Amino acid sequence: MWTQVDLTSSEALFPEADYSALRLLSPVDLFELLFSDDVWKLMVSEYTRYALFLNCADPKVTIEEMKAFISILIVSGYNVLPGKRF
Repeated sequence: MWTQVDLTSSEALFPEADYSALRLLSPVDLFELLFSDDVWKLMVSEYTRYALFLNCADPKVTIEEMKAFISILIVSGYNVLPGKRF
C-alpha cells in the first residue's frame, strides 16, 4: 500500500575523499594508475579476438604497440565532440 510521507535526509554514505597523495603525480602516472597491465592485456586480447572474428589474420599486437596507438589517439585529440552552432 502506498503512503504519502516526506522523505527524510540521510547522512553521507561515503567519507570525504582525500586526494593529497595524488597531487604530486604526473598526468602519465595518473593514467597508469587507471590503465594497469591487466587492462592493457585485456585490450590486446579483445583486439586480437575482434580481428579473428572479422576473419583477418592474427595481428600479433603487443602491449607496447597498443600503448603507442592509444597515446597517438589521446595526443591527436581523436575525440569528436558536438559543436555549438551559431
